Amino acid sequence: MKARSLLAFSLIEVVIALGIISFVLAAVLGLLGVGLFSSRQSSEDTSLAAMTSQVLGQLSTATSPTNASFFFDMDGLPLTNSSGAVYRCVASTTLPSAGEIPNLSTNFLKALIVFTWPVSAAIPPHTNTFNASLLLP
Repeated sequence: MKARSLLAFSLIEVVIALGIISFVLAAVLGLLGVGLFSSRQSSEDTSLAAMTSQVLGQLSTATSPTNASFFFDMDGLPLTNSSGAVYRCVASTTLPSAGEIPNLSTNFLKALIVFTWPVSAAIPPHTNTFNASLLLP
């Protein structure tokens, strides 16, 4: 009889190693989708926050209730019209009712800001709404 070589792996060791590697690989691939979704959502939230800040800056120059539409490209940069726009923002300001805010000043407006994207879709699948208060100079 030949002496058994100790330099090679047995078949059972190879099968166990492949099973462990398969399990780890399946777990990592499962988390990949969650990570990509979270990354995309975070990017959209960051863009929406920047665009909301720009819209509030524009609305703060208004001295009376108003309605306005704004358009932004993929990077959140403002555009003059809907050509090439990815995000559409419809913003409206109103005066708060007397009982809504105590010690109401006359230079205060409520803002409702609604973002929809993509603009090119007949029925935009994404909508995000913000409510804000504007204290005018």
